[in-house]
Amino acid sequence: MVSPGTYSCNLCAVTFGSLGMKKDWKTFLADLDMPVEFLHRDDFLRRYPSIDAKFPAAFVKRGSDINLLIPHTEINKSKSVEDLINLVEKKVKGFTNRKKEQKESKD
Repeated sequence: MVSPGTYSCNLCAVTFGSLGMKKDWKTFLADLDMPVEFLHRDDFLRRYPSIDAKFPAAFVKRGSDINLLIPHTEINKSKSVEDLINLVEKKVKGFTNRKKEQKESKD
């Protein structure tokens, strides 16, 4: 068994316990209004070799475009699932507001 405290990735250390993904985090992801896919660093780099990123990070994919949503510096400041949920909610709200504004400016 691997202890979450030994994870080199802060995202994994915060969101996983010794028995798997923490329930609060899993519920939060299921309730998000957008699809979520987790990729380990090597899988991400294999799928998106042109993206230069530091990990852990969160991205938004629209069509073939990949945009950084939450950089590693912000994710690494999260010390609990609650911190991470608050961060994601803030960033997703900002993203959806920008998306709505862009749509309205085109109309």
